[in-house]
Amino acid sequence: MGDLYSDRPVPRRARALAGALLVLAALGGGASRTPGAERADRRGAMQEEILRLRAEMETLGRREQGLLGEVARLGAVLNLRAREAQEASLRLEEVRAGLAERRRRIVLLEAAQEARGRILAGRLREIYKRGTDVELRRLFGGGTVGDYLQGLRYASFLSERDAKLLRGWHDDGNRLRAEAETMIKEERGLDLARAEAMRAATELEKSRAERSRLLDAIQMDRAKHQEAIDDLERASRELGKLVQTLGGAARGPALDVRKFRGLLDWPADGPVSARYGDSVHPRFRTVVPHPGLDIDAPEGKAFRAIFDGRVIFASWLHGYGLTVIVDHGNGVVSIYAHASILLAGAGDDVTRGQVLGRVGETGSLRGPYLYFEMRMEGKPVDPSAWLRRR
Repeated sequence: MGDLYSDRPVPRRARALAGALLVLAALGGGASRTPGAERADRRGAMQEEILRLRAEMETLGRREQGLLGEVARLGAVLNLRAREAQEASLRLEEVRAGLAERRRRIVLLEAAQEARGRILAGRLREIYKRGTDVELRRLFGGGTVGDYLQGLRYASFLSERDAKLLRGWHDDGNRLRAEAETMIKEERGLDLARAEAMRAATELEKSRAERSRLLDAIQMDRAKHQEAIDDLERASRELGKLVQTLGGAARGPALDVRKFRGLLDWPADGPVSARYGDSVHPRFRTVVPHPGLDIDAPEGKAFRAIFDGRVIFASWLHGYGLTVIVDHGNGVVSIYAHASILLAGAGDDVTRGQVLGRVGETGSLRGPYLYFEMRMEGKPVDPSAWLRRR
């Protein structure tokens, strides 16, 4: 059967069509998670974080006052703007990826349509050249009844094959038009996402500049500097009252932390930029109280409990930002401040080395670092005497 009814009219074209159709069929398959789904998950988590930061900013606006309150508010605004910029960038990435995938689908559809078009054109040319009389002779020409039935079955097969080819041509033509229309909409969405990302980045820079101006003023303006010192001293007294109120309420760990004096691990890696004790401001020669250690750990770095204990406070604290206080029993507590996020809550029992949160700059007057303090019977003590020598 090598004439009009041959089932191998154009082998190379048929292979091209088959390959294009297989790729098209694979577009929607696969059980593994796609990069698009992972991006959507990340953006969803980012949006939840934005809602949390907005609520936090509103709370700070209601309860924080004074110069340190303004620093805290601007810090919260900066964190919010940073997350909004990240979310906008993620959205832009998502739209770009979707548009690239849409273009890839269109290329595959066009390839399949081109392959079908060549085959259909070849079939039409053959029918035109040979005419319908060839088909009639094939079906009704002199032969046995078996030949007639075989020809009828084969003609039916070819008819179904051609009909299927035509249906595929029509369906994919509709899909191609729909994909093209959707791509136009997505291109408009790309422009909007790009504009939103630029707006968010601009707002972030404005917030960063505003906070930087205030921090510079605290360092360079004597009146603001003194106001900040007075506010810090009030915050330190409030911290002492909080520790006395909450400390000792829970039963301490089985081990006595006092027996491990000088052997405790550091809460975070990084150099100590300010040690325990009062310091003198280099410009105004004012005495600045500093009852703890400033550990210059990078933002986002984990900080850990120095010993077993129970978390008695984990929230925002005026002058300290996001703060964790751990009661180790026998009158000893440790304090970890300026966190970007807290990973332990009040009432949690923690063990030595357990992650309590991430380093940040909430409530900070100079960027990200971990402020670490220890108190015994409510009074500050030098943490360096409790921590192992580096």
